[in-house]
Amino acid sequence: MQKLSSLDTGPNDVPPVSDFDSEHPVIQMPFSAIIDGRMFEGDGISLVGARAQGLVSPQLEGEHRLVTLVFPFAGFNVTLPVEASLNTASSASGKLALRFTNPTGPHFIQLRHLLNSYISGDIGDVGSVLSTSAGNPRGAEKVKATNSRTPGRLLSGLLKGLLITAASVALFGFVGSKIYDRAFVSHAEGVSLISTSNTALRAVSSGQLDFVDPNAAQGQVAYAVRTTSGDLVNISMPCDCVALPGALTAGATVLAGDAVMRVATRDAATQIDALVPLQAYRALVAGATAQVELGNGSFISATLQPGTVTVPQDSAEGAVQVALLPQSDIDPSLIGTPVSVTVGTANSNPAVSFIRDLVSQGANR
Repeated sequence: MQKLSSLDTGPNDVPPVSDFDSEHPVIQMPFSAIIDGRMFEGDGISLVGARAQGLVSPQLEGEHRLVTLVFPFAGFNVTLPVEASLNTASSASGKLALRFTNPTGPHFIQLRHLLNSYISGDIGDVGSVLSTSAGNPRGAEKVKATNSRTPGRLLSGLLKGLLITAASVALFGFVGSKIYDRAFVSHAEGVSLISTSNTALRAVSSGQLDFVDPNAAQGQVAYAVRTTSGDLVNISMPCDCVALPGALTAGATVLAGDAVMRVATRDAATQIDALVPLQAYRALVAGATAQVELGNGSFISATLQPGTVTVPQDSAEGAVQVALLPQSDIDPSLIGTPVSVTVGTANSNPAVSFIRDLVSQGANR
């Protein structure tokens, strides 16, 4: 319970102050009063006045002063400046009565809130300082009664917890997939195309293409190169083949060995031509399977076709041109269309191999 009292005065007490000791109860709560730089210990306070004790100067009797009321909390103070008239019993008793000259002044709202909170138990005293309801038993009982959990609140809290958990799992999954993709998945460089097992027809000398006919029949001139010396070199179609998309056109400049066109037999198997990083190539050689995303969004698996590896001169450092054999049938109408190729490199990653070796060694001991 709060200690409420009136300013009862005895022979050695401060003189009574009208209104302060009769109409407004005095609350015993921790506070201090600073007057002319000197601190007095609070001994009761109301909305119209306060009591304090300390080293009292006789000259304070009947004086008007700006008094600073200090309410100490753990880690901070609340200060309220108040104009008050001072009454003392004697300098020996050290007791002082303060009557606020303007009780409804600027300090009124804050002081009333502090006093009401202390009476209701939202604020309590812990030794010489004030504390909120979390730190005082009376306030804790009130908070406990106020926050009694109903079934609706329990259900609401459960739903919030589930939503937070689901969001956290989704976030961790997204971040984990991105980390895995960056560390253990290689993507083909440039454009990967669906093609067939083919043979490259290359320029036999440097010069300019004078004539190109991708539809030439077997034995007919497929293309002609005007060499730098002015000679014209004709290259015939070597078989009853079909030229794949991407053949060079007349007027293009070529160097000796450059592929002018690629041709394939009419019954050639379908493959995927891709330029992959060296780490992905190592994984394919080790038996890894590439994942190929077609233009319609479907996925098929593909493996490395032996004997089809080349290192283009103009490719990125460490990139290797490979041919991948699809594990599923591909519609012939898709030949020449671009696809997306990814290769899992976890098995060929040095860090993963190191960890696997450590685990294996530990299991054998």
